[in-house]
Amino acid sequence: MHEITATNLKNLDRMCDQFLKKWLNIPQSGSPAMLHTKSALNIRSLEHIYRECHAIAHTTSRMEADSVVNAALTLKLQYEQQWTRKGSISASCENKMQEAKRLDSPGNPMV
Repeated sequence: MHEITATNLKNLDRMCDQFLKKWLNIPQSGSPAMLHTKSALNIRSLEHIYRECHAIAHTTSRMEADSVVNAALTLKLQYEQQWTRKGSISASCENKMQEAKRLDSPGNPMV
């Protein structure tokens, strides 16, 4: 899956929000929250969709890939975990996946 920078993702979200407001005849000063909250229109943001798709792709790759692909993903994660000025969606997905595996393990009592 291709990586999109957080800046570009925010710009795409902003442009999409502007288009949706114009299409729905919502004033420009209207909050984008009315587009995305569950109690309003509940339209997912591009960032939400991107992160969700990225998580699915990463988890599927980790669980179904052979040892060569898993080794490459491990190296990628090690590299990205060293980042200090930006976040890694892949590293975040890996942490969540490992936590889910740990919670699902036979020795862990269900809470």
